[in-house]
Amino acid sequence: MKYIFEKICIALNSVSSFLTITLCFLSLIFIYDKWKKDEISRKYTELTAVQFIFGLISGIINCVAKMEVFIDESHVIIYLDYFNKFNKKINIFVIGISILFLYFNIAMPSAILVSRNLVIVKKKVLKTQHIFLLFLIVFFFALELSIATILCYNSNNNGNLLYNISMKKPIFIQNISPYSYCSLFIFIKKNFFFKGSIHFFIILLSNALFFNANFIVFFFQYRSYRKYMKQYSRSMTSKTKKMHSDFIKILYLQNLTPVLITGLPILIMVVSIFFKFNIFIYTGTTYLIFFINFVPAINAFFYIFLPLGNRKIIKNFIKNLLGKNTSNNVKTLNIQTTRIQ
Repeated sequence: MKYIFEKICIALNSVSSFLTITLCFLSLIFIYDKWKKDEISRKYTELTAVQFIFGLISGIINCVAKMEVFIDESHVIIYLDYFNKFNKKINIFVIGISILFLYFNIAMPSAILVSRNLVIVKKKVLKTQHIFLLFLIVFFFALELSIATILCYNSNNNGNLLYNISMKKPIFIQNISPYSYCSLFIFIKKNFFFKGSIHFFIILLSNALFFNANFIVFFFQYRSYRKYMKQYSRSMTSKTKKMHSDFIKILYLQNLTPVLITGLPILIMVVSIFFKFNIFIYTGTTYLIFFINFVPAINAFFYIFLPLGNRKIIKNFIKNLLGKNTSNNVKTLNIQTTRIQ
């Protein structure tokens, strides 16, 4: 029974990493095709490419690091399965990079919508410096979250707390040993919600600021874009309307993805803390992290399959592939028939 948790972790990490790497790579292929053909939208297409490049790297990092998160009484412990033999600095650096890429992917849809509004609504000609500025803004906010998290971790601990806990709890953790290092910070002191660690409140405040800023920017940009579409919809062709509709639908869903896939797990975590389901509290955060790691993959999925043009390309590719296989089979059959005769 104690091995089930580790098997689920390995499966979720493998699936999320594979889907993220594969779908982000396919998205980049579609983006390159559009980038060659459409000069007007070329700049914000480049920003979309940056989104999926970071998503691709995020998938590789998740695959390599295999991050697991545990909550035990007053500690949050992050365990990097494949880095536990390395020192504190390397572990904390990998944690920081993972968080940076994760939050960057969450914030990018808002930046892409801003760039789209500048071109379509404001009639601006996007230049490289505009794209670079948007990139820097998103990168700065993601970096702030990453640094805030890194600063919360206690670099003075011995790093063997998880091993000591695993000796007492009926949970198997792969590759753990007395010498395995895992980062931790204290997030509760005595009474939960009343005497929390300053570290815990730093992360809470940073997350609140990040998500509120992201949703506020997206809301106002989305409203501006919708208003423009309604105002000029009569002068647009059905194809143009469909293109704009697909675009805004993709970004809307991408912006909601973190909430959609983590809403229920977070609710379960809150209920578990309230009713003191200690076993789930201990391991549940790991599952939550794995769900969040699906964000780049789901964003790429929306980009690939929601636009009608992309679906047609995929459909034609499959038809051609099947047609070639059928043609090859017919040729082989004819050759074999000729030899028999």
